[in-house]
Amino acid sequence: MKYIHLYALCICTLLLSACSEVGNTGHSLGAILFGVFIIWVLVRLTKPDPEKKESSIHRHQLHHFENFQLSSQEFYDDLSKQIEAQQFPDLQVSVVERNTSSLLSHKRLYLKITWKDTSTFYVCAAPFGKNFFISYWLLEIPEDFSDLVMRKVFGYVPPKTMYLADMETTFKKSIETCVEHSIVSVTTKQGYRIVPDAGTAKTI
Repeated sequence: MKYIHLYALCICTLLLSACSEVGNTGHSLGAILFGVFIIWVLVRLTKPDPEKKESSIHRHQLHHFENFQLSSQEFYDDLSKQIEAQQFPDLQVSVVERNTSSLLSHKRLYLKITWKDTSTFYVCAAPFGKNFFISYWLLEIPEDFSDLVMRKVFGYVPPKTMYLADMETTFKKSIETCVEHSIVSVTTKQGYRIVPDAGTAKTI
């Protein structure tokens, strides 16, 4: 919050003013301590967290195809089947709409793939003139309020077991592999092949 320290000063001034009018010293001291605690919590919660901001997007990959057209839904259907065939646990797959720019802008369909409310892939397949691109974004799901309070106010971060870390890595690698397989699948059906390290599609 931009003016948190100004708000804190105002709260302190109001508390001291109120306490000066109260005869009971115990109540006055309690009110002051409570006010200080509230201010401390507010400062901790609104403190910038550059590490968290930078880690919200873990990965971005884009494949560009020249003179190639494809139905976005066709690719999403193929990718969904690829994922379903692998029988990954605790996975949620759905098609969602996301704005292309501002809040009132045109919406584009994305395939959303979430695992255990920790990480989410957003896959986009869309035309660009006569060309086409397929991209994915790997995002970290924001922590809930209780975890935020525990981390920023009390400095407590729930430990992550080695097994959970391995599962998260496996999820990410598995979805990336499925995306690559789907790209080969849908382009091959239309007589295209992927040129290694070029990121483009060429007619066979």
